[in-house]
Amino acid sequence: MLIVFCSFRPMGGIKAASEIFKKAIDEKQCNIKKVISYACKFPNVTLRKRVGIILEELGIDDSLLRPLAKTIKKTAISSLNRSRKGTINKRWRVIVNAS
Repeated sequence: MLIVFCSFRPMGGIKAASEIFKKAIDEKQCNIKKVISYACKFPNVTLRKRVGIILEELGIDDSLLRPLAKTIKKTAISSLNRSRKGTINKRWRVIVNAS
């Protein structure tokens, strides 16, 4: 799903994905409601969590993010980079760390 925004080039992690999302949003090339709708249907829970965190960090309104947050509400806490150290983001159920 995220690969669409980077012209089929590999990304460098969640930071790069966040920058790509920000650019697409700033340039009005991205329909956030559609992105959230597609993410809600995506079978990979970790990807839904990543999309949620990125969009929240970009300041997307909570009312738009609510349907996505509901899809991960009863999932296990996971880590975005396989490290178990960091703080837990309770809304997106992930361990967030500085790296």
